[in-house]
Amino acid sequence: MVVNPDIASKLGISGEELDVIEVEHAPGTTHGYITRRKYLVELLDDNITLSSTHAYIAVDPYLTEPLMTDATIDELGIQVISFKRGLWRHLKDPIDKTRRSVGSPNNSETYSGTW
Repeated sequence: MVVNPDIASKLGISGEELDVIEVEHAPGTTHGYITRRKYLVELLDDNITLSSTHAYIAVDPYLTEPLMTDATIDELGIQVISFKRGLWRHLKDPIDKTRRSVGSPNNSETYSGTW
């Protein structure tokens, strides 16, 4: 898991719990932080725990939204249907069930910005 400092603070992660690490970004190498221990990560739907795992939490001050590694996604049983639309199902869901990520755009939204 990778979060920004604001989210890390809300999770109760303090600077004393973090080690400095090198982070590769497109423009080059910078520094970030990682917890010394793993934290419980739960996949929730309507406050019901679908699955859980333990993961280190990295803190990146340049991050705009939380990220999960492919290993964490797999351990939580998330099966992605559409990254762009935020559609997924849980490993134990019936094949016809589709879930929507929190904050994902409507299917009807289109990009209207400048390239």
